[in-house]
Amino acid sequence: MGTQSGKASFGDPCGMNGADPRPSVVTPRAHHHGKPVTMLIESTPNVGESSESLPPKRGLRVLVVDDNADAADLLGDALEAIGYEVRVAYDGASALALSPSFRPALALLDIGMPGMNGFELATRLHALVGLEGLKCVAVTGYGQADDRRLSAAHGFEAHILKPIDMPSLGHELRRLMA
Repeated sequence: MGTQSGKASFGDPCGMNGADPRPSVVTPRAHHHGKPVTMLIESTPNVGESSESLPPKRGLRVLVVDDNADAADLLGDALEAIGYEVRVAYDGASALALSPSFRPALALLDIGMPGMNGFELATRLHALVGLEGLKCVAVTGYGQADDRRLSAAHGFEAHILKPIDMPSLGHELRRLMA
């Protein structure tokens, strides 16, 4: 399957049997059906594409939490590749444990996690001392109007649907950190 700029691809990144001249990243942790996941990440915008999809500033701390380890690792690797400092957790308890020392500015949280769901996690992250300015983004497959209202009611400032379109995510993160 091929890919567009900033989107994940499983297998050959551009359907060209590896002949793509653009830089790509083979994530060391993420796998799909036993094969490493390749993600195409362009360092410059395409012709006609705004530079607004680029990160707002290098080194911004982002926490990614998703019970799907492959999805979490892939998103974390993609964000690191464009300059964010990232920590990944696979459940709410782990995210709460690492957040006080990491002190993220942004948290990208899956909603449908077992145990502590993303709604409860966002509420608990906002209550931690030192994280009062944390901005939470729901990264989820739940996209109905009621889902978006629930996200807002639990302190999420944005609601991004899976599968993630990286240029759109970049634009949203830039908007949040402006």
